[in-house]
Amino acid sequence: MIACALAAPRPLRSEGLPQKTLPTADFRAEIGIDSLERRYYRPTFRFSFPIPGASAWRWNAGLLFDQRLNGRLQGATDFWLSAGLERRIAGNWSLEATVRHMCRHVMSRDNPLILDINEALGMLRFRSSPLEFGIGVGGYIGKTGTYRRLATAIFAVPDFPIEGVALEGEIKCVDFEEWLYEAGFSVSLGPNTALFLRGARTYAFPAAVYLGFRYSAVRNGSTPLRSFRFAAGAVPFDEDYKLSAVGAYRLEAHRSASSRLIFDMSFSSPILAGDSFFAQFRPDKLVHSLRGELERELRRGLYASWYADYTVDMPADKDRPFTGSLATGLVLKNQTDFERLERRLRFDVAAGWNFKRRGELSVRVGANTDPRVGASAGVDLGLLMWGRGRSHIDARVFLDVGGTVSIRPFVGYRNGPSLSGEGPTGTFKLVVGVGLYKWL
Repeated sequence: MIACALAAPRPLRSEGLPQKTLPTADFRAEIGIDSLERRYYRPTFRFSFPIPGASAWRWNAGLLFDQRLNGRLQGATDFWLSAGLERRIAGNWSLEATVRHMCRHVMSRDNPLILDINEALGMLRFRSSPLEFGIGVGGYIGKTGTYRRLATAIFAVPDFPIEGVALEGEIKCVDFEEWLYEAGFSVSLGPNTALFLRGARTYAFPAAVYLGFRYSAVRNGSTPLRSFRFAAGAVPFDEDYKLSAVGAYRLEAHRSASSRLIFDMSFSSPILAGDSFFAQFRPDKLVHSLRGELERELRRGLYASWYADYTVDMPADKDRPFTGSLATGLVLKNQTDFERLERRLRFDVAAGWNFKRRGELSVRVGANTDPRVGASAGVDLGLLMWGRGRSHIDARVFLDVGGTVSIRPFVGYRNGPSLSGEGPTGTFKLVVGVGLYKWL
């Protein structure tokens, strides 16, 4: 039996040997269509950090979700999580040990059987930016059906067959029976944009051809990407949920001497509790948000902006239609990005109208030590109110380690509504988590 599968998130290109003791981060987002007449969206986040006291070692973490939906926002979403260790050896060679978890969920449709794949791989990789290839062997762990053995090869070849065109992909062999792959060409439109054409077939998913537009983070030259981040928090004492995952990235579409136009794309997913903490990680929903702000500097250190925000809420594995909400209003803040520790005291106040929930008010205040002297400790307080007395409060303390690429563990409390956005207010829950940030 021969089959093809969409590969797990292939690690994006390394920043090279001179950066091997520094934290690095990569991001790319793809949007397009496939030959099954579905909309296609795939953001990828990857972070890599050196291990203190062991300059040749690094630990890597990545997230990818691969979403293929019809016009009613129904369809499969594959979540890929990866974590592992990397050991640099001679020259441009490295050895890696990685665990990659994939789970497939279906938006707005009943889906009683969740596909879970857990790959464990050892890989030998060669990098000479932007050329890259690697060979790995391993197997499957946990509840992964009848799969047992796995071999894989990855490759990225620039300027092939002509300048400006790149060949890249991953090929897998499962149990010496199934061939799993993702391979295609991309045509560069600039330093961080490209068109791509790729053939792929996922685990238990029909073969398809994907055509679309790709945006990638770059290390040199101007780019509209200003930041990206991923955070996960555990809720150990909640009866309904055990985790919350959030990812976001910011694009700057226009800038003048006193104003700019920015777009924030984000997603979040509350994870159901199950029978135990290590039970099946089943998301309750997937929430996407697109927010645009036209920002103007009133005077040094004070900014005002008009915002428009559209949020779409897609239930996972349940036959319920998606819901959406549109909001607009005004913002006053003392720095352009509240999450960035530029000032010791930060604030962000927004007031507007949500066309589904009526009026809304958001207040965020943060205080932290000076990040220029190393690790920075701080506290963030957030209040969101809308509709008839509904409110959400989030309070946390954190420690930020790093500069343009940072790790931010946190501990906090949040009250209802629950992580799902529904239910009564008033009950506080402990949240423990970590955020990974990249600032450009």
